Amino acid sequence: DMVILIFFYDDYRDSLWMRKRQKELLEMYENGSLKLSESTEKEIKELNVSEVDLGLVMWVVAFQEYDNYANQNNVWRENVETPLMELIDVCNKQDIELIVVGLNLYIHPFGLNEQELLTNFLAKNKIDFLDLTSYFPWDEKSELRLPDMHLNEKGYDLLSTKILEFLLQSNALPGELNGKNYLVYISLMITVTIIFFF
Repeated sequence: DMVILIFFYDDYRDSLWMRKRQKELLEMYENGSLKLSESTEKEIKELNVSEVDLGLVMWVVAFQEYDNYANQNNVWRENVETPLMELIDVCNKQDIELIVVGLNLYIHPFGLNEQELLTNFLAKNKIDFLDLTSYFPWDEKSELRLPDMHLNEKGYDLLSTKILEFLLQSNALPGELNGKNYLVYISLMITVTIIFFF
């Protein structure tokens, strides 16, 4: 048996907290109690940004605030390492092979390196880790992404191909499967047994 866990870079963040804070920041900015950097204020005026665009600016500010809060309050350990350790324990007890796949792992401006944290944690617990961050650029013009930055069909095709290559190279697939069945097997795993982390 096998579980493939897909870890997306921001899945552990509290989106409800961020939406609430985004609304607060927007209200503060509109009533003049919040001042952004001089360069940001200049760009907002020059571009004559819409209310929607201004909301996106506040989302970025809320994102940065939450990351600082997360760093100070061990959110990574509580929301990533603890539940992941529980999954590892279950897999070990049930003799299930666990493989973790990383997408869009992020190095935060204040120093939280998700790639390093996840790599070290999984190595310590002897879990196979496939980091595909470099294959999926965080670019709204990427042909692998939808406008909301989630992977599109082409992106998921590449994801499944890279996972299949990894499984073949590591001899993780059952030996009785022939070449024609590999793609079916990996498709079933992606559809049925991939766990999207949070």
